[in-house]
Amino acid sequence: MNSRFYSPLPALKDFVKYYIIFDTYIDDFDKLTQCSIPYNCPVLILAVSDDAPTLVVEGHSISDVSGHFGGQTYSPIYMDKPGNFRIIVVLFQANGAYRLFGIPQNEFFGQFVMVKDFLGKHTNDIQERIYENRNNNHEIIRELNIFLLRFLKQNQTGKTYLDHVISQIIDKNGIVKVEELCTDLNINPRTLRRHFKQQVGISPKEFTWLYRLNKLHKYLMLDENISIHDVVYKLGYYDQSHLINDLRKYAHYTPGSLCGNNNIILSHFMKADSYYEKISA
Repeated sequence: MNSRFYSPLPALKDFVKYYIIFDTYIDDFDKLTQCSIPYNCPVLILAVSDDAPTLVVEGHSISDVSGHFGGQTYSPIYMDKPGNFRIIVVLFQANGAYRLFGIPQNEFFGQFVMVKDFLGKHTNDIQERIYENRNNNHEIIRELNIFLLRFLKQNQTGKTYLDHVISQIIDKNGIVKVEELCTDLNINPRTLRRHFKQQVGISPKEFTWLYRLNKLHKYLMLDENISIHDVVYKLGYYDQSHLINDLRKYAHYTPGSLCGNNNIILSHFMKADSYYEKISA
């Protein structure tokens, strides 16, 4: 499995984290156990190859994922059909898809929908142009930037207090009490929850939990020598058993099996996260 990461245009960075182009080969499926562990951001998946993968999301099989938008999920996503696939994933900021497209994100929790049903018939054009340039990564990224900039001009929703709340959660590694954020910002908890579910797709507490779980994955995947006790301390878990229970329940893994594991597509997201965090710093 190969992956390449690309930054969006500066004008899109408030909405899109980055693009990833994956090349997955049929031999990879002997060791590929999952497509993804639960992640804290929505994604847009476009197939660049002649064939497209089948995903199992929340127990439901979605065939030929060639142009789909995926919302938040609490369970792993599995790639169910072996094959030689080239796909591009657009990973959005937490509320980036809502701000760019103006469509409530809670409608997409736990599911993948076809892009044309989500964004309209003109998405056929971008899929055709991407396929025409399937062997030229830079042209693929160029076409995606042009496509997304169209929505930036049409539907852009400006920043709100929610962006500050999301930044606080991220800056504190998910170790934050939502009630304290509401008090600091003088926000009604019900109002925050309603706006969060509309723009991010899940509640602020659920986002905090997912963000911390993803940080846990990143520590374990990218540092084989890290101490579990250090991770417990860094991420504010009560104890080691609490950490292990979270992993088993939501990711279906133990800490030992995650360490250095590159057979999960999410590990590529984690590497991209780490790379772009350094660039941002």
